Amino acid sequence: MPLKIYFCDSCNESIPLKDLHSNRITFDAGKIFCAGCAPKRSLAVSRLGAGVIAGAIGFAALAGIAFLGGREIQRGLSDTAAVARSAARLEAEVNRLRADAFTRAECERMIAPLGESAEKVRKDFAAVEERLRNLDEGLRGSLAKLDRDVAEIAKQFGELRNASGLVSRTVAEHATASAAVKAEVESLKSRLDECARRLEAVASGADRRAPTADAGAPAPSADPEDAELRRLVSMLKEADAGRRYEAVNGLANLHATGAVEALEGALGDGESYVRDAAVRALRRHASLKSVPKIIGVLRDSDLFVRTSAKAALKQLVGVEPAFDPDADQARRERGVKDFETWWAANAEKFLGK
Repeated sequence: MPLKIYFCDSCNESIPLKDLHSNRITFDAGKIFCAGCAPKRSLAVSRLGAGVIAGAIGFAALAGIAFLGGREIQRGLSDTAAVARSAARLEAEVNRLRADAFTRAECERMIAPLGESAEKVRKDFAAVEERLRNLDEGLRGSLAKLDRDVAEIAKQFGELRNASGLVSRTVAEHATASAAVKAEVESLKSRLDECARRLEAVASGADRRAPTADAGAPAPSADPEDAELRRLVSMLKEADAGRRYEAVNGLANLHATGAVEALEGALGDGESYVRDAAVRALRRHASLKSVPKIIGVLRDSDLFVRTSAKAALKQLVGVEPAFDPDADQARRERGVKDFETWWAANAEKFLGK
């Protein structure tokens, strides 16, 4: 609301707001006087009052002198002065109270719009607070739903990862099996070629050629398994992993002396599918003396080789090792050491049969 401006009734000058608040103005008979005019008027009033008082004092003095004497006159003068001082103080207090009442009324008129604004702000704040509360509840619900969705996605991702691992293992198994089949085909092809060469040699009569000097002596007959063993052992030294795999499969079906030793050497081959084939070949030979070597294969870096070694040990000794091929290295090592301890205690029982 607009601020009201006051003017001095004596000099007609505007009265500053600070004078209104500092009690430097004077109210008298419904009129307002500024700080500059108030002292003059007060002085005139005080002079008039002083004259009246002086007359009163003189009259009182004459009366005192007439009736009571000098001491009573002095006491009356003192009382009169005290009354005058009390009257001045009372007048000042009345002026101050009038100024305070005026200032209070002005302040109340100025504060009223502020109170209305404060009430409006309070209502607006309550509305905003209610909206924020509703938004918070909605946000909490959204976050809870998001947490559930994240948990569901994590679950699905875990299932997908497990399925991916299974697919990877299946693909690896298929790749190993494919390589094994390929090597087996190459081995069969090589054997067919060898058989074809032998048939050609028999057909040409080359096997009946002998020196005439030894016609009366029996021809030395070489063991075909020994020759095949030497050929397969030499193939284990070739750089082609497919040829080494072919040799291992050939040794799996060869019962010549030295086949098991050659297969034990193949357990250290650089290709995992060759090592896996060697473990399966030793399992086919049922070689109990190869059990310590196969136990060592449980430490192999390839999961499928470790799995084949565990299956071979179970078949050879009839006891399944407490060994998880898919566990971490520390757990696998504990399982290997436990089975080594068990074999050390029971080896004589198996090998003495």
